[in-house]
Amino acid sequence: MSCPEVAIIILNWNGLNDTAECVESLKKLNYENYKVIVVDNGSAGNDVQTLRERFGDYVHIIENDKNYGFAEGNNIGIRYALTTLSPDYVLLLNNDTVVDPEMLTELVKAAESDVNIVLVGPKIYPYTGINTRSPEENIIDQRNLHPLLLTLIDTFELSLLCNTVLQSEIPQAYLGAFWLKGCALLMKTTVIEKMGLLYSGYFAFYEETEYCFRCLKAGFTLIEVPTALLWHKGGATAAKVPGLAFYLTTRNQFLFVARNSNMRGLLRYFGYFVFFRGPLTAYYYIFRNDLKSLGIFCRAVFDGIRYVITKQS
Repeated sequence: MSCPEVAIIILNWNGLNDTAECVESLKKLNYENYKVIVVDNGSAGNDVQTLRERFGDYVHIIENDKNYGFAEGNNIGIRYALTTLSPDYVLLLNNDTVVDPEMLTELVKAAESDVNIVLVGPKIYPYTGINTRSPEENIIDQRNLHPLLLTLIDTFELSLLCNTVLQSEIPQAYLGAFWLKGCALLMKTTVIEKMGLLYSGYFAFYEETEYCFRCLKAGFTLIEVPTALLWHKGGATAAKVPGLAFYLTTRNQFLFVARNSNMRGLLRYFGYFVFFRGPLTAYYYIFRNDLKSLGIFCRAVFDGIRYVITKQS
Protein backbone atom coordinates (compact mmCIF):
# COMPACT_ATOMS: atom_id res chain seq x y z
CA MET A 1 0.00 0.00 0.00
CA SER A 2 1.14 3.55 -0.76
CA CYS A 3 1.71 5.84 2.18
CA PRO A 4 -0.26 9.06 1.61
CA GLU A 5 0.50 11.99 3.88
CA VAL A 6 -1.89 12.55 6.77
CA ALA A 7 -2.23 15.71 8.84
CA ILE A 8 -3.49 14.84 12.32
CA ILE A 9 -5.26 17.75 14.01
CA ILE A 10 -5.80 17.72 17.77
CA LEU A 11 -7.77 20.47 19.49
CA ASN A 12 -6.66 21.40 23.00
CA TRP A 13 -8.46 23.62 25.49
CA ASN A 14 -7.16 23.39 29.05
CA GLY A 15 -6.68 19.66 28.55
CA LEU A 16 -2.93 19.24 28.88
CA ASN A 17 -2.92 15.75 30.41
CA ASP A 18 -5.41 14.35 27.94
CA THR A 19 -3.63 15.92 24.99
CA ALA A 20 -0.24 14.64 26.14
CA GLU A 21 -1.58 11.09 26.49
CA CYS A 22 -3.15 11.30 23.05
CA VAL A 23 0.09 12.49 21.44
CA GLU A 24 2.06 9.78 23.24
CA SER A 25 -0.24 7.17 21.69
CA LEU A 26 0.33 8.70 18.25
CA LYS A 27 4.08 8.23 18.65
CA LYS A 28 3.42 4.47 18.65
CA LEU A 29 1.67 4.51 15.27
CA ASN A 30 3.15 2.14 12.72
CA TYR A 31 2.18 4.55 9.94
CA GLU A 32 5.11 6.60 8.70
CA ASN A 33 3.85 9.57 6.70
CA TYR A 34 1.98 11.88 9.06
CA LYS A 35 2.31 15.22 10.82
CA VAL A 36 0.73 16.22 14.13
CA ILE A 37 -0.86 19.66 14.55
CA VAL A 38 -2.11 20.75 17.96
CA VAL A 39 -4.49 23.69 17.88
CA ASP A 40 -4.60 25.33 21.29
CA ASN A 41 -7.95 27.05 21.68
CA GLY A 42 -6.86 29.79 24.06
CA SER A 43 -5.96 27.66 27.08
CA ALA A 44 -5.58 29.59 30.31
CA GLY A 45 -2.57 27.70 31.66
CA ASN A 46 0.84 26.72 30.34
CA ASP A 47 -0.43 23.99 28.02
CA VAL A 48 1.41 25.30 24.96
CA GLN A 49 4.76 25.68 26.69
CA THR A 50 4.54 22.25 28.30
CA LEU A 51 3.59 20.53 25.05
CA ARG A 52 6.47 22.22 23.21
CA GLU A 53 8.94 21.20 25.87
CA ARG A 54 7.68 17.62 25.98
CA PHE A 55 7.22 16.89 22.28
CA GLY A 56 9.45 19.39 20.49
CA ASP A 57 9.32 19.19 16.69
CA TYR A 58 7.04 16.14 16.78
CA VAL A 59 4.06 18.52 16.98
CA HIS A 60 3.33 21.85 15.36
CA ILE A 61 1.32 24.06 17.71
CA ILE A 62 -1.10 26.76 16.63
CA GLU A 63 -1.95 29.22 19.39
CA ASN A 64 -5.43 30.72 19.13
CA ASP A 65 -6.16 33.93 20.98
CA LYS A 66 -9.46 32.55 22.33
CA ASN A 67 -11.68 29.48 22.36
CA TYR A 68 -13.18 29.25 18.87
CA GLY A 69 -15.05 26.05 19.63
CA PHE A 70 -14.68 22.58 18.14
CA ALA A 71 -15.80 23.50 14.63
CA GLU A 72 -13.76 26.64 13.98
CA GLY A 73 -10.83 25.42 16.05
CA ASN A 74 -10.53 22.41 13.75
CA ASN A 75 -11.11 24.62 10.71
CA ILE A 76 -8.09 26.68 11.71
CA GLY A 77 -6.01 23.52 11.82
CA ILE A 78 -7.40 22.29 8.50
CA ARG A 79 -6.59 25.59 6.78
CA TYR A 80 -3.04 25.46 8.07
CA ALA A 81 -2.62 21.85 6.96
CA LEU A 82 -3.95 22.45 3.46
CA THR A 83 -1.86 25.56 2.84
CA THR A 84 1.37 24.43 4.52
CA LEU A 85 1.56 20.64 4.26
CA SER A 86 -0.70 19.78 1.30
CA PRO A 87 -1.64 16.39 2.81
CA ASP A 88 -3.72 13.70 1.13
CA TYR A 89 -5.80 13.23 4.28
CA VAL A 90 -6.78 15.17 7.40
CA LEU A 91 -7.53 13.29 10.61
CA LEU A 92 -9.59 15.19 13.16
CA LEU A 93 -8.78 13.63 16.52
CA ASN A 94 -10.17 14.53 19.93
CA ASN A 95 -7.55 15.15 22.56
CA ASP A 96 -9.31 12.77 24.99
CA THR A 97 -8.59 9.73 22.82
CA VAL A 98 -5.94 7.03 22.70
CA VAL A 99 -5.23 5.34 19.37
CA ASP A 100 -4.19 1.80 18.55
CA PRO A 101 -0.82 1.59 16.72
CA GLU A 102 -2.58 0.08 13.69
CA MET A 103 -5.44 2.59 13.58
CA LEU A 104 -4.13 5.06 11.01
CA THR A 105 -2.86 2.31 8.73
CA GLU A 106 -6.27 0.64 8.73
CA LEU A 107 -8.13 3.91 8.15
CA VAL A 108 -5.97 4.93 5.21
CA LYS A 109 -6.12 1.44 3.70
CA ALA A 110 -9.91 1.60 3.80
CA ALA A 111 -10.04 5.08 2.31
CA GLU A 112 -7.63 4.15 -0.48
CA SER A 113 -9.75 1.16 -1.49
CA ASP A 114 -12.36 3.29 -3.26
CA VAL A 115 -12.20 6.81 -4.67
CA ASN A 116 -15.79 7.40 -3.55
CA ILE A 117 -14.96 6.75 0.13
CA VAL A 118 -14.25 10.21 1.54
CA LEU A 119 -14.89 9.97 5.30
CA VAL A 120 -13.63 7.10 7.43
CA GLY A 121 -14.02 6.42 11.14
CA PRO A 122 -12.56 3.85 13.54
CA LYS A 123 -14.28 1.44 15.88
CA ILE A 124 -14.60 3.36 19.14
CA TYR A 125 -14.36 1.91 22.62
CA PRO A 126 -14.82 3.71 25.95
CA TYR A 127 -11.54 4.54 27.61
CA THR A 128 -10.97 2.62 30.83
CA GLY A 129 -7.32 3.36 31.47
CA ILE A 130 -4.17 2.79 29.48
CA ASN A 131 -3.46 -0.62 31.06
CA THR A 132 -6.92 -2.11 30.56
CA ARG A 133 -7.62 -1.19 26.95
CA SER A 134 -8.77 -4.53 25.63
CA PRO A 135 -11.66 -4.72 23.13
CA GLU A 136 -12.77 -7.94 24.78
CA GLU A 137 -13.15 -6.16 28.11
CA ASN A 138 -15.05 -3.13 26.86
CA ILE A 139 -18.49 -2.45 25.51
CA ILE A 140 -18.30 -0.74 22.16
CA ASP A 141 -19.23 2.94 22.12
CA GLN A 142 -22.77 3.64 20.95
CA ARG A 143 -22.93 3.40 17.16
CA ASN A 144 -26.71 3.46 16.79
CA LEU A 145 -28.20 6.89 16.40
CA HIS A 146 -30.01 8.55 19.28
CA PRO A 147 -33.81 8.34 18.82
CA LEU A 148 -33.86 12.07 18.11
CA LEU A 149 -31.40 11.63 15.28
CA LEU A 150 -33.61 8.91 13.85
CA THR A 151 -36.33 11.54 13.68
CA LEU A 152 -33.95 13.94 12.00
CA ILE A 153 -33.00 11.29 9.47
CA ASP A 154 -36.66 10.84 8.63
CA THR A 155 -37.02 14.60 8.40
CA PHE A 156 -34.29 14.85 5.79
CA GLU A 157 -35.55 11.81 3.92
CA LEU A 158 -32.17 10.16 4.40
CA SER A 159 -33.53 6.64 4.26
CA LEU A 160 -32.88 6.68 0.52
CA LEU A 161 -29.31 7.81 1.13
CA CYS A 162 -28.81 5.09 3.72
CA ASN A 163 -29.99 2.47 1.26
CA THR A 164 -27.57 3.88 -1.31
CA VAL A 165 -24.69 3.51 1.12
CA LEU A 166 -25.64 -0.03 2.11
CA GLN A 167 -25.94 -1.13 -1.52
CA SER A 168 -22.73 0.50 -2.74
CA GLU A 169 -19.84 -1.72 -3.73
CA ILE A 170 -17.44 -1.42 -0.82
CA PRO A 171 -15.18 -4.12 0.66
CA GLN A 172 -17.12 -6.50 2.89
CA ALA A 173 -14.62 -5.96 5.69
CA TYR A 174 -15.88 -2.40 6.07
CA LEU A 175 -19.21 -1.21 7.43
CA GLY A 176 -21.28 1.30 5.52
CA ALA A 177 -22.34 4.28 7.65
CA PHE A 178 -24.38 7.44 7.40
CA TRP A 179 -22.93 9.11 10.48
CA LEU A 180 -19.40 9.00 11.89
CA LYS A 181 -18.34 10.43 15.23
CA GLY A 182 -16.19 13.54 15.15
CA CYS A 183 -13.81 12.32 17.85
CA ALA A 184 -11.82 10.57 15.10
CA LEU A 185 -12.66 11.39 11.51
CA LEU A 186 -10.35 10.79 8.56
CA MET A 187 -11.19 13.09 5.67
CA LYS A 188 -9.82 13.09 2.13
CA THR A 189 -8.55 16.56 1.27
CA THR A 190 -10.34 16.28 -2.05
CA VAL A 191 -13.70 16.21 -0.24
CA ILE A 192 -12.70 19.18 1.92
CA GLU A 193 -11.88 21.14 -1.24
CA LYS A 194 -15.29 20.26 -2.66
CA MET A 195 -17.52 20.38 0.43
CA GLY A 196 -15.73 23.08 2.39
CA LEU A 197 -15.02 23.22 6.12
CA LEU A 198 -17.11 22.53 9.21
CA TYR A 199 -19.90 24.99 9.94
CA SER A 200 -18.51 27.16 12.73
CA GLY A 201 -21.94 28.39 13.86
CA TYR A 202 -22.45 25.17 15.80
CA PHE A 203 -19.42 25.98 18.00
CA ALA A 204 -19.52 22.33 19.11
CA PHE A 205 -21.80 19.31 18.50
CA TYR A 206 -23.59 18.43 15.24
CA GLU A 207 -20.94 19.88 12.94
CA GLU A 208 -19.60 16.44 12.04
CA THR A 209 -23.14 15.07 11.69
CA GLU A 210 -23.99 17.76 9.18
CA TYR A 211 -20.74 17.17 7.31
CA CYS A 212 -21.52 13.48 7.00
CA PHE A 213 -25.01 14.19 5.67
CA ARG A 214 -23.66 16.74 3.19
CA CYS A 215 -21.20 14.19 1.86
CA LEU A 216 -23.94 11.58 1.53
CA LYS A 217 -26.17 14.01 -0.33
CA ALA A 218 -23.27 14.66 -2.72
CA GLY A 219 -23.11 10.94 -3.48
CA PHE A 220 -20.02 10.04 -1.45
CA THR A 221 -19.54 7.02 0.79
CA LEU A 222 -18.76 6.96 4.54
CA ILE A 223 -17.44 3.87 6.28
CA GLU A 224 -16.56 2.66 9.73
CA VAL A 225 -13.50 0.41 9.82
CA PRO A 226 -13.80 -2.36 12.44
CA THR A 227 -10.07 -3.10 12.37
CA ALA A 228 -9.14 0.49 13.27
CA LEU A 229 -9.40 0.85 17.06
CA LEU A 230 -9.62 3.92 19.25
CA TRP A 231 -10.43 4.56 22.92
CA HIS A 232 -12.42 7.67 23.80
CA LYS A 233 -12.86 9.20 27.24
CA GLY A 234 -15.84 11.25 26.07
CA GLY A 235 -16.92 14.68 27.28
CA ALA A 236 -13.57 15.60 28.81
CA THR A 237 -13.58 19.11 27.32
CA ALA A 238 -17.29 19.89 27.52
CA ALA A 239 -17.36 18.91 31.19
CA LYS A 240 -15.10 21.88 31.98
CA VAL A 241 -18.10 24.21 31.50
CA PRO A 242 -21.16 22.76 33.29
CA GLY A 243 -24.31 22.95 31.20
CA LEU A 244 -22.51 23.90 27.97
CA ALA A 245 -22.94 20.54 26.26
CA PHE A 246 -26.64 20.44 27.18
CA TYR A 247 -27.18 23.95 25.84
CA LEU A 248 -25.32 23.37 22.58
CA THR A 249 -26.83 19.98 21.78
CA THR A 250 -30.33 21.39 22.34
CA ARG A 251 -29.80 24.62 20.40
CA ASN A 252 -27.89 22.97 17.58
CA GLN A 253 -30.72 20.57 16.82
CA PHE A 254 -32.68 23.55 15.54
CA LEU A 255 -29.70 24.82 13.58
CA PHE A 256 -29.17 21.36 12.14
CA VAL A 257 -32.76 21.04 10.91
CA ALA A 258 -32.95 24.61 9.60
CA ARG A 259 -29.73 24.23 7.62
CA ASN A 260 -30.40 20.82 6.14
CA SER A 261 -34.14 20.44 5.67
CA ASN A 262 -36.94 21.97 3.63
CA MET A 263 -40.00 23.71 5.08
CA ARG A 264 -41.95 20.46 5.30
CA GLY A 265 -39.19 18.78 7.26
CA LEU A 266 -38.82 21.82 9.49
CA LEU A 267 -42.53 21.75 10.36
CA ARG A 268 -42.35 18.02 11.08
CA TYR A 269 -39.46 18.57 13.46
CA PHE A 270 -41.26 21.42 15.23
CA GLY A 271 -44.28 19.17 15.65
CA TYR A 272 -42.06 16.49 17.20
CA PHE A 273 -40.46 19.04 19.50
CA VAL A 274 -43.61 20.88 20.55
CA PHE A 275 -45.72 17.81 21.25
CA PHE A 276 -43.11 15.38 22.54
CA ARG A 277 -39.53 16.28 23.21
CA GLY A 278 -40.01 19.81 24.57
CA PRO A 279 -42.74 19.05 27.13
CA LEU A 280 -41.09 15.79 28.17
CA THR A 281 -37.80 17.54 28.90
CA ALA A 282 -39.45 20.46 30.70
CA TYR A 283 -41.60 18.18 32.86
CA TYR A 284 -38.54 16.12 33.75
CA TYR A 285 -36.61 19.09 35.15
CA ILE A 286 -39.68 20.52 36.86
CA PHE A 287 -40.28 17.16 38.53
CA ARG A 288 -36.67 17.11 39.72
CA ASN A 289 -36.89 20.77 40.80
CA ASP A 290 -33.81 21.40 38.66
CA LEU A 291 -34.54 24.98 37.69
CA LYS A 292 -30.99 25.62 36.51
CA SER A 293 -31.17 22.91 33.86
CA LEU A 294 -34.67 24.02 32.94
CA GLY A 295 -33.35 27.54 32.40
CA ILE A 296 -30.51 26.26 30.19
CA PHE A 297 -33.00 24.23 28.18
CA CYS A 298 -35.36 27.16 27.68
CA ARG A 299 -32.52 29.48 26.64
CA ALA A 300 -31.22 26.90 24.17
CA VAL A 301 -34.69 26.46 22.66
CA PHE A 302 -35.16 30.23 22.41
CA ASP A 303 -31.79 30.70 20.70
CA GLY A 304 -32.45 27.78 18.36
CA ILE A 305 -35.87 29.06 17.31
CA ARG A 306 -34.46 32.55 16.85
CA TYR A 307 -31.87 31.11 14.48
CA VAL A 308 -34.57 29.32 12.49
CA ILE A 309 -36.71 32.46 12.21
CA THR A 310 -33.71 34.55 11.15
CA LYS A 311 -32.66 32.01 8.55
CA GLN A 312 -36.16 31.60 7.12
CA SER A 313 -36.88 35.33 6.95
